Amino acid sequence: MNGGINMKKMELFYFLFAVLMLFIFAAPVSATDLDATTCIGTGWSWDAGTNNCTVSGDVYISDVTIPAGTTLYINNLGNFYTNATITNFGTINNVGIINIVGTIINKCGGTFTNSGNFLGNPVQYESCTPPSIMDLNESTCIDIIGGYWISNICTVNASYNVSSGITLNINNGITLQISGILGNFGTININDGGIFENLGNVYNQGTIFNACGGTFTNSGTFDGVPVQYELCTEPTPAQNIQNLINDVENLNLQHGIENSLVAKLNAAMQKIQANNNAEAINSLQAFINEVMALRGKKIPEGEADKLIADAQAIILQLTGS
Repeated sequence: MNGGINMKKMELFYFLFAVLMLFIFAAPVSATDLDATTCIGTGWSWDAGTNNCTVSGDVYISDVTIPAGTTLYINNLGNFYTNATITNFGTINNVGIINIVGTIINKCGGTFTNSGNFLGNPVQYESCTPPSIMDLNESTCIDIIGGYWISNICTVNASYNVSSGITLNINNGITLQISGILGNFGTININDGGIFENLGNVYNQGTIFNACGGTFTNSGTFDGVPVQYELCTEPTPAQNIQNLINDVENLNLQHGIENSLVAKLNAAMQKIQANNNAEAINSLQAFINEVMALRGKKIPEGEADKLIADAQAIILQLTGS
């Protein structure tokens, strides 16, 4: 009799022990942020160097936030399940299996990519409200426009609308490349050194302004209001001579050499102001001759060649060539 009771106690003990172990090893993780303290245990691992949480087994997670700069990566061995809410400000990259009975909210600035098996409720995307004036940069390209950013080129493969009241500036060294669809109901400024390249479809009901020095190319389809181009005004000969004087002074030449060269350029400036272009050309030619004599000696060859080329260009302006 006592042996039977003891056996029942032992069975109850092992049952409770098994339940406890199941709770310890299978209990969902619940935390505010996904980090080293939450991405830990069987089936997943944390890389502190990259803030990358890799899922390579069966993992269940409860409510969690993925901060900006943090990546949740489900590899080809991973099986990720949740019936809670995942709020993503960072990156979720799935090449394994995701089963969403709960909710994934992809916040503005978050990135979700899936090349694996996605089951359950679709990802909810939070729309980004752009500022009224925005410069095209990596953040604007990815977070607001939804494009791809590589080497200062923002490529739009899908579709995006610049809303009414919004101004998008494409500044020096930046390229906006449209291979998808762009609708513009606001203002797009292609500033000096900026590039707008249309390979897809652009529908313009707002303003696209190509400033002097900006570049707009179209090898796709363009409909709507034509691009407005700023007339580039060529600097006058007197302005170019002043620029040449500045270049000479910036070379930090010997005082006597600098004075001699600047004096010839000032003489050319005075002749231009007196409408005597022939004498101005003579003064510029004297400047060229002196620079050629000093080339490779008192003036580095590269700098001398530039001074000579700029002076020759001013002479061509004065002769109307």
